[in-house]
Amino acid sequence: MAWDTNNKNDWSNASLQKYLNGEYYNNLNDSAKNMIGNTKWYLGAKGSFERTAATHYYDERMNAGYRSYVSNIGLMYPSDYGFATSGDCLNLYLSENSLNDYSQDKCKSNNWLYLNLNIYEWTISPYRDAGYANNIKPEGNLNAGHKSSMAEVKESKAIRSSVYLKSGVTLANDIGTGTKDNPYMLSLQ
Repeated sequence: MAWDTNNKNDWSNASLQKYLNGEYYNNLNDSAKNMIGNTKWYLGAKGSFERTAATHYYDERMNAGYRSYVSNIGLMYPSDYGFATSGDCLNLYLSENSLNDYSQDKCKSNNWLYLNLNIYEWTISPYRDAGYANNIKPEGNLNAGHKSSMAEVKESKAIRSSVYLKSGVTLANDIGTGTKDNPYMLSLQ
């Protein structure tokens, strides 16, 4: 899917945002809807891949006039992806290296958000140039912008919805192990 079929990079009006918070959300069962919180999504971004996870986090929240949008469903931030790695890679990327270096095997193999599906994946953050949005490359590093209207097969973009759970959501009694075949189960207290 395109980030925005009108080739803009304003998440509050993006076609993907409208789909996720409309048709997609409305097709969830009531139990799932009751666990999802209405959340402020921060829409600031510098648009440079040569930034650390920490600087992306700051930019997402403080840049571009501190823009935000409230809705139920969004996409991951570049900083989410950057902070999802572990060990030496995380320590380096907090202070000196950029998300552009995340294609290194030591970063990809320790990043629980890396899909290894040979596909680009949209993030919620716009790129600094109008009509562009940031995404994660198949190689595992941040791509500093593709046209937000791009959805053609040669450069398909994966969409992984992101939500914030309400404070009363807990692990159910039969919690599972967190694997694909035995996932964690949630309940609303």
